[in-house]
Amino acid sequence: GPMELSPMPDYHDRKPWWIFVDKAGEVRMALPKQSALDELYINDAWYGLLPDSSLLDPAGIVKKRLEEKKDSSTVHEHFKRMMSNVVDRQKELMNNYHPNTYALYGDGALEPQRSDDARESPKLEFSEPEKSLQTWGKVVWQGDLPEGVGEAELKAAKWASNDRDDHRGVLKIAAGGRVVTLTVQQQAVAPKPGQKDNGIIAGDGTVPAWSAAAQGRGLIPGLSKAKANGVQMIFVQGGYDHQKCFDHPWTRWATLYSVAQIVHGTKGSSQ
Repeated sequence: GPMELSPMPDYHDRKPWWIFVDKAGEVRMALPKQSALDELYINDAWYGLLPDSSLLDPAGIVKKRLEEKKDSSTVHEHFKRMMSNVVDRQKELMNNYHPNTYALYGDGALEPQRSDDARESPKLEFSEPEKSLQTWGKVVWQGDLPEGVGEAELKAAKWASNDRDDHRGVLKIAAGGRVVTLTVQQQAVAPKPGQKDNGIIAGDGTVPAWSAAAQGRGLIPGLSKAKANGVQMIFVQGGYDHQKCFDHPWTRWATLYSVAQIVHGTKGSSQ
């Protein structure tokens, strides 16, 4: 769970993904800057991701397990230790692929091809609509933040009241001398041209393209030039959603090609 849901340290070239903006969409705070573990995962500040103890172990299962092991740690301490282990493991895995790695991922819908006379060519393969393949690349919180409230003021802010977090994406904090309501981007609908960034990007409807793109460093134009160790080829595809990706012929073709290349490479190295 924690490992699957926690972005890798090199996610999106290490750019912040936990964002707070004002009503005009201007960024007031963007995290993490250095360490997601310290700034978010085990941070008990209002903007951190350390769960309330009542939500962390509602059935008391973890507490009971700790007691059986005669571990005096609290559930919170155990969670922090576990998340620290997760991030340590992520660092070990980061940019550390098998030397014969082939990868593929979805990056939105298939775009229609156009001929030289600008007529649209028929699509050769089925594609899910773009709106079905968008997902959260960043988490953006927006609220009525007063003028002059920047990162320092937001980090120093406190919860406003007992109904501070409705657990459905609405937070209430005291900042700039008043109560501020912050609401997370609720729908996976990317902004239209000219609109402010809301964190929604193309992907396969579940996994954002940025999450897989780290494997394509040095291979995909526009990404970091430092090639990911071990990656031989990466297929940036489109048209399919996460759950049904292998229903799409492009995915099956890329998988077959990759297996053939891996087998060929294995035979070559054994001779």
